[in-house]
Amino acid sequence: MNQILFDQMRTNALYNIECCYAHLAEAKLCRKNRKLEHQNLGRFLRIDELALSHEKKLFQLKESLDQIAAEEKEKTDHKINSLQRKARHRKKKILKEIEIASDRLKHANESIEISQLSLQSAADQSRFETLSLQSDSSFIFNTDKIKDQLQRTKDRAEKMRMKKNEWEKTINDLRKIEEARKTRSPLRKNGSSAMIKNIMES
Repeated sequence: MNQILFDQMRTNALYNIECCYAHLAEAKLCRKNRKLEHQNLGRFLRIDELALSHEKKLFQLKESLDQIAAEEKEKTDHKINSLQRKARHRKKKILKEIEIASDRLKHANESIEISQLSLQSAADQSRFETLSLQSDSSFIFNTDKIKDQLQRTKDRAEKMRMKKNEWEKTINDLRKIEEARKTRSPLRKNGSSAMIKNIMES
């Protein structure tokens, strides 16, 4: 009976030892898990710090880019406004020159008509003059003078026409530039268009 009791106690002791080993292994595993949790928590904290740092840098970069964009926009707007003012001033000047050239061309055409009438009158008069008058040197000189004056007037009128065409081409180029830039203030077309129309008709 003592042997049976001893064997039972021995079996219980061995079972208790196994249980202790199992608890020890479990404790080691829990300790390892807690250590891993602490390590992961440290990693998460570092990741959060890096994320905050990157967000701060991105915010600063965005502010810097916005400031640069605003400065560039201000410079561009100032340059565009300056070019528009120069274009309007240039256009007014060209329109004024075209108006003056149109008046000169009109006067030149009138001078040509007057000279042609004078030449025609002189030619008609020569048909009814006597032979002595036709041979008079002063009459021949006056006729040649009228012809020279008529030729000079024609040459001057041709130059005025060429210059007018150049000015009209410049006006058309300025119109295309202003339409491409989509200016904020539309051009006052009433006076300008009427003036150009009159010039083209003349």
